[in-house]
Amino acid sequence: DTSSENENENLLQREKRVNEIKEENFRLKIKILENENEDNLKKITAKDNQMEILFNIISEKDKKIKSLIEKNAQNNPKNDKQIEMLLARLNENDGKIEMLLGKLHEKDQQ
Repeated sequence: DTSSENENENLLQREKRVNEIKEENFRLKIKILENENEDNLKKITAKDNQMEILFNIISEKDKKIKSLIEKNAQNNPKNDKQIEMLLARLNENDGKIEMLLGKLHEKDQQ
């Protein structure tokens, strides 16, 4: 009877130890996941910081470009008028080219 009690006690101790090991494994898995989460959060934060830096650089360049455009407009109003005239001529030429192409197409049809 004593050997059966000892055997039961051993089984209970073994089961208790198995449960302790399972709990420890579970705790370790949680710790690993927490560390991975922390690493991922650091990576995301680093990327956010990089994006903010890039955004600031782009904003600065945008301001410089706008400033240059304004300076150009102030310093070269003649250029703007010349550009407008040239664009108007280009549009006229486009119209003429379309007309000529239309006539060529009519001749090809005949």
